[in-house]
Amino acid sequence: MAQLTVIALNEGNGTDIIYTAATAGGDTFAWSGNTLFHVVNSGASSIDVTIAPAISNYTQQGIGELSKATIQHSVAAGGTAALDTRSRAFLGGGGQVQVTYSDVTSVTVAATQHKSL
Repeated sequence: MAQLTVIALNEGNGTDIIYTAATAGGDTFAWSGNTLFHVVNSGASSIDVTIAPAISNYTQQGIGELSKATIQHSVAAGGTAALDTRSRAFLGGGGQVQVTYSDVTSVTVAATQHKSL
């Protein structure tokens, strides 16, 4: 797995998002409560992007048992997607979010952190 650098976006700064080639074994990036994962599929076929929660079931006091589903998103050929990884459930070992792909041919990715005001 390759470690992606999270791009910080601040209000009004017009930051360019620099995309990196997706890695066949998957990618990781540092989790924060304001992180989105971007995928650009320039290939001829759709791909699936999977982000499994590190914590899928937990008990919330006063509410009871809760679960967090795996993000599995199909990105069409020539399509783009932004996946919301803000939930603490995606916070894995070492503070990382892990992403896998069904194919990485002509796929580029980026992680962005949106700063709160």
